[in-house]
Parts: sequence; structure tokens; C-alpha cells
Amino acid sequence: MLIPCDGRIKLYVTRQSLRFRKRSGDLFRTGAYLSLAFGGTFGEHLCGFARVLDNSLALVIVPRFCALLTGGRQTPPIGAVWEDTFLDSASLPRKSPFINVFTGEVLEPGGTIPVRDILSRFPVALLGQG
Repeated sequence: MLIPCDGRIKLYVTRQSLRFRKRSGDLFRTGAYLSLAFGGTFGEHLCGFARVLDNSLALVIVPRFCALLTGGRQTPPIGAVWEDTFLDSASLPRKSPFINVFTGEVLEPGGTIPVRDILSRFPVALLGQG
């Protein structure tokens, strides 16, 4: 079990991210950078970018202003807290499913993807395709 206050969650994020980066080195070294667009009630509470190279794509999505989202409670901003907030994925070049590097969840791309699905079980996302 990951307990946020003991540091294991940071170690897990770092380890999984570095493993993904090692498998996708060219994507991160030479891939094009695209900023992501979010909409809905809490769209301004997200930062994100994509790296794109040939048939490979990675999305990084992180929340910001978390205390405002959770009403000051010490809980992670996951699931229903995101209400109608969405990622506008229409401009992304690939249409195959995304795999969440942290949770293993599969997300189907589309014009919009609900953030409550992207961050359903973990407070940050690294989604890969290709």
C-alpha cells in the first residue's frame, strides 16, 4: 500500500516514470512537445503536455491548486472531485488506447476524455501509446 506521507509514492512515480522513459528514449529526446488543453469546471486546475514522435505518444497530466479541489482536506484529487473536467484530445495525432503507466488502466481516446477517468485512482498520470 502506498502511503503519501512516507515517501513511497514519490519513489513509485519516479521509478515508473524512469522505466517508461528508458523504453521510450527517442520520444523524450527528440519528440515534439504539445501543451494539452483542459476544459470544464476545474480545467484551470491541471497542467499537462504531450510528447509525440512517429507512432509514439506520451501524455503527462498533473493537478495544481489541490487544496482548492479538495476543500483543504488531506485527500488526493482523484475521481469524482473533477466533476465535468475533461482533456481535449481531438488534436492529438494517435487514436489508439492510452495505457496509464502508474495504474495500468486503459483509456480510449476521443474528442474529450473525462479527467475523472484519467485520475480515477492516482493523482497524476503518465499515459503512453505506441
